[in-house]
Amino acid sequence: MTELQRIDLDLLKEIITLCEKHDIKYYAFGGTCLGAVRHKGYIPWDDDIDIAMPRGEFNKFIAHAHELPEHVGVLMPENCVHFICGSIKVHDKRTTFIENQFKQFPDRYCGVGLDIMPLDGMPEGEKKQKRHFEKCRWLLYFNNFYRNPARRKSIRSRLFYLFLDTVALFAKHDFFYKKYYKCVTKYPFDDSETALHSAMVANPFDKKRSFPARFFKESVLLPFEDIMISCPKDYDGYLSHYYGADYMTPPEKDGQIVHDTAIVDLEKPYTYYVDLKKQGLI
Repeated sequence: MTELQRIDLDLLKEIITLCEKHDIKYYAFGGTCLGAVRHKGYIPWDDDIDIAMPRGEFNKFIAHAHELPEHVGVLMPENCVHFICGSIKVHDKRTTFIENQFKQFPDRYCGVGLDIMPLDGMPEGEKKQKRHFEKCRWLLYFNNFYRNPARRKSIRSRLFYLFLDTVALFAKHDFFYKKYYKCVTKYPFDDSETALHSAMVANPFDKKRSFPARFFKESVLLPFEDIMISCPKDYDGYLSHYYGADYMTPPEKDGQIVHDTAIVDLEKPYTYYVDLKKQGLI
């Protein structure tokens, strides 16, 4: 295990402690669930952890997040102007992990951290699901562009920003996020047969954005490094849906995805680099 992985694992332990204290249901998600099943820990080339929670559990976690240790911070759309998705990031404030896409936004600097993603419900019927998904998608897409001026690259995106800049004259930075939140929470997870990976709806509609809600209504504990982590009880069904039937076969080297990071410093807090940025030194 690398030092970065160890820090993330320590954060996960703090999250699990809080979840157990308040009976908050969580699930290993995506590559973290795959790692637990295939490797009994991290996927060797992966350096982060992803957790998912049904929306009610997600909101409950946020309500108790102030109980986390002093060195643990939480970034979310509500407290960070340039936070561009519907998830939250729990991070170690004693470290630095800055992604390239956020290098120019010091308010988005943070420590090594893991993502917690909400799961919402969807209407029944493929046409209604796609319609609901597309509405949520465009609202989150507007939110992401609105909060991240770094995306002003192509002529098309610059023209799009003329519209958003006009909106900005009359609305706050969370204008589109509030509309997105109202839309994405329209269908309660507990009453739905289909779940929506709502933090990722800015991407095209596919099986990774939508899946049977039953995967995240029952759990089983599986080994993950030196702890036990909550995973979907039908992890085979979930992983087969998400990655395909051959999910137990590791990909070739060119299929091993890693983060595009600008600065990783496990010795200095991210606030050190915030100060450097403000001084124009990075």
